[in-house]
Amino acid sequence: MFRFYDDELHNLILVSDRNFKEIIDYTANYDFHPPLQYLINKITLQLFGLNEFWLSLPSILFVFISIVLAGRIVFHLTGSIKYSLISGFIIALNPLILLWGSSIRWYPFWTFFAVTSIYLYMVLLEQQEKVKIIFLRSILIISLSLALYTNYQTII
Repeated sequence: MFRFYDDELHNLILVSDRNFKEIIDYTANYDFHPPLQYLINKITLQLFGLNEFWLSLPSILFVFISIVLAGRIVFHLTGSIKYSLISGFIIALNPLILLWGSSIRWYPFWTFFAVTSIYLYMVLLEQQEKVKIIFLRSILIISLSLALYTNYQTII
């Protein structure tokens, strides 16, 4: 028995019977969400089939990496491993992270790209080497672009 409901079911129905181009066309014309979340779920569905664990795994991984990066941000700001671990623990216990962290929605993906962008920007501000600056800017632009293709509110 699946625990999927509401827009997760809509997501599965949308990606199960459309190809990549049709998903992009559908989201451009009828959906208010950008296509990246649907495309990730389409790839997962094609690779692993209709399995609740495998469909939720990308979201779980993105949230886990987001928590680790948030801890790195705290360490970068404070220099304290203790504060970094405490903040990661508090974030991991956040009810919204627990609720939406394993869903097949856009929240985990957007959280990952937002936290990644913040981290990259902080590292970029301290860089002196031109090659590293160009590299970090490129990765930052990619991260922000992917965030935009996950949720239009990124532009705000």
